[in-house]
Amino acid sequence: NVGEYPYLVATDGRTLNFDGEKLLRYYADGGDGAVVVLHPLLHCLFLHPFHRTECFFDWSVAADICTACVTDEMGLSFGSYRDESERKTVYKSIIDEYDVMNASSCERYLQGKPQEEKDRLSALFSLCDHSLWQTKDRGGKEESEASDDGLEEIWRKIALQTFSSPGVEEGTMKDLLSVSAGKRLSYRAFLRRILK
Repeated sequence: NVGEYPYLVATDGRTLNFDGEKLLRYYADGGDGAVVVLHPLLHCLFLHPFHRTECFFDWSVAADICTACVTDEMGLSFGSYRDESERKTVYKSIIDEYDVMNASSCERYLQGKPQEEKDRLSALFSLCDHSLWQTKDRGGKEESEASDDGLEEIWRKIALQTFSSPGVEEGTMKDLLSVSAGKRLSYRAFLRRILK
């Protein structure tokens, strides 16, 4: 859906929403159009919109760090205002500390950090809006709106099919899908690829 939105791009797992004016500014700033579509698609493949959490802001930033790691490895530009070397330093810190790169390890990385550092990391990694992921249940706990109608299971099947497809090359996306499917992975080799 193209229209006027308070964000560049967003998805709830059902639709992909763009703000046309913000998209034009993004291109003018040197952003890569492929990443605008791929970033929210990766969120869905990694099941980020369906995760329930006590701290939605931390999960949102963690999901963006994880997803940006994939698009950085693919060489897709966030635009001129992003600092790739700083992002790679964050990836290295997470893998060094937790020996794994996924949204859960990124969320643990954020725990205990001051809010101003979390805000800085959010500005460094965010591309799309995640507010469509979040609703409140009757007890006030944040939860995913999409998980009630089988959408999570549909994306899980798509992710598993994507992972098992013979056309998927070795790399970060295959690694992260592999971990989502319960497979083991050498994160040292993963880190070497990311930092080269």
